[in-house]
Amino acid sequence: MATQQLEPKDSVRQIAVTSGLEAEETISALLETLFETTPSTAIKEGASEAVTSVFIPNHPDSAPSIKRRIKEQLDDLDRYGVGVGQVSIRVRKIRPQDWRESWKRHFRSIEINHRLLIKPPWSRKKAKANQQTVILDPGMSFGTGNHPTTLFCLKQVAAFEASEGTASLLDIGTGSGILAIAAAKLGFSPIDAFDNDADAVSSSIENAARNDVSQSLNLYQGSLEDLPKRSTKKYSVVCANLTHDLLKAHAKRITNQVEKNGLLCLAGILREQFEAVSSCYQKLGFRLIDSEALNEWKSGAFRRA
Repeated sequence: MATQQLEPKDSVRQIAVTSGLEAEETISALLETLFETTPSTAIKEGASEAVTSVFIPNHPDSAPSIKRRIKEQLDDLDRYGVGVGQVSIRVRKIRPQDWRESWKRHFRSIEINHRLLIKPPWSRKKAKANQQTVILDPGMSFGTGNHPTTLFCLKQVAAFEASEGTASLLDIGTGSGILAIAAAKLGFSPIDAFDNDADAVSSSIENAARNDVSQSLNLYQGSLEDLPKRSTKKYSVVCANLTHDLLKAHAKRITNQVEKNGLLCLAGILREQFEAVSSCYQKLGFRLIDSEALNEWKSGAFRRA
């Protein structure tokens, strides 16, 4: 996701949904789909409720309209048997200078496979022995690693072991740069990462500098169409956290970037869309070796058959 830089004149809305803990991930997925930004969740110690929020600058709709839109989606989920129980929806304006303090309450540090600690700049959490630290400023709206799709890719990157030499990485749709930065911390080289959103690229460059890995990454603005269908440059690991339609439409371009015995991570896929995506890549000679489903999302790791 792209970082949205706010000026003092900008109006920022916090859209917050309070639900039971068991519905938190479903609510998070719904808000991300509706508002195209990564949600954050606050859970007080010992509480039975979660507050899932997105922060949106300059949103044109009124608060009643936003609430109605969310309720319609919740009703659709209920009809398909994915009930979330009782929820309350709050839409409020916050001062632009206050959004960062809101994020501080919501952005939680996470650990990946005992190899990575991902945390915000204000966290005092210390890395364990042999654990690399990735520091991310969450900005207004981009991946922090807490979302199931990003988390799956992080786990796969952290667990990957090169059979010989140093592993390389291609990150398609890099967003905050979290995967590329994590790979750099783990010793991957070379690392190429791109996004079609200029703000996302700017954000990833800032985060790379924050983590002192700028010289280890090639971050640039680009699109899937720029990937050659017959590329001579191959990567040990290719991550594509995209919508299912893009994954299917550009499957040949994506798979052509993976070296022999390399790993392909596909994420950003809704559960009901996963089989179609998986089938598409299996027809191109890849076999599914690992998958993970969390509520609406399902991600997969593939190798050449």
